[in-house]
Amino acid sequence: MLPKFIKDKINPLIGERNLAEDQGEVCILFCDIMDFDKVIQTEGKRVAQILDDIFRTFDQFCASHGIQKIETVGKTYMACAGLKSVEMSLSKNIQSINPIRRILDLALDMEEFIKRTTYGDGIPMKIRIGIHYGKVIAGVIGFHKPQFSLIGDTVNTTSRVCTANNPGQIRMSEVAYKKMMALGGPGRSEIYFIAKVEYVRAISL
Repeated sequence: MLPKFIKDKINPLIGERNLAEDQGEVCILFCDIMDFDKVIQTEGKRVAQILDDIFRTFDQFCASHGIQKIETVGKTYMACAGLKSVEMSLSKNIQSINPIRRILDLALDMEEFIKRTTYGDGIPMKIRIGIHYGKVIAGVIGFHKPQFSLIGDTVNTTSRVCTANNPGQIRMSEVAYKKMMALGGPGRSEIYFIAKVEYVRAISL
């Protein structure tokens, strides 16, 4: 699956396989469903429908916040705010909100939704979320089954921020946190922000 803005660029280029752009600094989110082996053991083949329901809702959140879904890999959902081509197509109201704050709003919406989501005999679903800010290259990889991907250490760091979390946490890297505060803060009430989010001073490699 390719985003619309990528399809628009590829369609006129007959035979063109390579498409890569420096996107500058963007904000990336990774969301990981925890205890997924237990979900599979409990739900069996229904797990695909459960994932579809969750990720479709996340897709709707992305659309409402002006964020581009990048991909899902198994139990992990990846999204990005600040991609140049995507930003150009957003309404002025959404553009007025900085990408990090939009990603944080997405993360908070994900958390609120998952609170109401269960599997099996009412077992609560749990997620962990990581957010980081930095430079990426965006490109299309593959020919027979091309896939839009973000490339760079920012992606790897975001993944590490996510996997370092405990259930129910939204964790931001120090880079993302400081950039967001410099651009005007989290946007929601400070008490709500402090209760939900923490930032990490360093990410172990």
